[in-house]
Amino acid sequence: MLAESKFPGTFKVFGLQGGGIKVGLINDGLIVKPDSDIKSFADLRGKKLGHVPGIQWRTISRHMVRASGLDPDKDVTLVDLAVGMQVPAVVGGSVDATLSLEPVGSVAVASGQHADPPGST
Repeated sequence: MLAESKFPGTFKVFGLQGGGIKVGLINDGLIVKPDSDIKSFADLRGKKLGHVPGIQWRTISRHMVRASGLDPDKDVTLVDLAVGMQVPAVVGGSVDATLSLEPVGSVAVASGQHADPPGST
């Protein structure tokens, strides 16, 4: 808040809010570049998928990949990524997509550097 008071309009705050497709709010999603051919988890064959670090999100990511008909041990490379590194990793090409929690989706949409999340989980 100090930065905003000294330099108005240069600081954005993204808060965490529960959401969902039905209410038009992003809660979690698959984040990709605007020109990506990835439209769903099924399109991740041969790609790198970033996710929040830890066994819980690795397990969730593996489940989502498997539910899309892919083998998480052979078809997709899973990458632990700190929340603050997820959008830069997609934009910079370190990963092809991320399974991200709010506020990453809102930050990504606001940055204009990548596509709106193609879907929520």
